Amino acid sequence: LMEDIPNVLVFSSGGYGHIPIPLFKQEEPLAKLSDKRSYLINYVGSLAHDPWGMRKKMDDYLKGRLIRRYRYAHAPNWREIMQDS
Repeated sequence: LMEDIPNVLVFSSGGYGHIPIPLFKQEEPLAKLSDKRSYLINYVGSLAHDPWGMRKKMDDYLKGRLIRRYRYAHAPNWREIMQDS
């Protein structure tokens, strides 16, 4: 479809398109953040169902470079992980 309409930009939270945007599925209460967070970067979600395996490539790349400052998780406590980043 994107080839059929060349002058249209696709914004997508699913990884397909030109411009990635966050996936907001519900409102979340604001959390108090600490100055002493464990992670510089995190990814919380699935490493599957993405175009060209880009999430796994990102995970491998960041694990090899940031060591302790990066965290991947697919976990029910994702809110706490996000607060610690």
